Parts: sequence; structure tokens; C-alpha cells
Amino acid sequence: MESAKYCRFKIVPSDIVLIAILSQYESHAAQTLRDARRTATPS
Repeated sequence: MESAKYCRFKIVPSDIVLIAILSQYESHAAQTLRDARRTATPS
């Protein structure tokens, strides 16, 4: 019982790291898209 709980607890931090990396890449991609759109539209 204890080992199963520890196993599940061990997965959570890696998931958090994965989500953080994904969100970081997502925000970076959104910024790149915003910059590209700003460059595409002449103002």
C-alpha cells in the first residue's frame, strides 16, 4: 500500500515539470506568433 502511494506521488512532480515545460513552450510559441502577426501587419 505504501509503495503504491509513493509510486503515484513520484509521478506527480515529473508531470508538473512536463506541464511547466509545455506551458513555457506554449507561451513562447504564442509570443512568436504575436511577433509574426505584428510584423505581417504594416502599421
